[in-house]
Amino acid sequence: METDKDHIYYMIETEHKELLHTKQNIGLDLGIKDLCITSSGEKYENLPIRKKQERKLSKLQRQLSYKEKGSSNYHKKRKQIALCHEKLTNTRKD
Repeated sequence: METDKDHIYYMIETEHKELLHTKQNIGLDLGIKDLCITSSGEKYENLPIRKKQERKLSKLQRQLSYKEKGSSNYHKKRKQIALCHEKLTNTRKD
């Protein structure tokens, strides 16, 4: 383990197991209501953390609507909303 002023580096060795090869193909539908639906009909629901982030976003947007446009508090709230959008986007990508 090496240390730097602001970073810590870890090196981990793992063994990878190869999966069995099959002749079957599968289709994935990434959606908004459900996270993923496979061609065999399995549904994977959205994570609870995503719903929590969406509720937080709507609360922040309501709070922004009461701020006076151009004020410093208005700009602070806009930055919070942008950060919340970014987190939601990253959660979807992951």
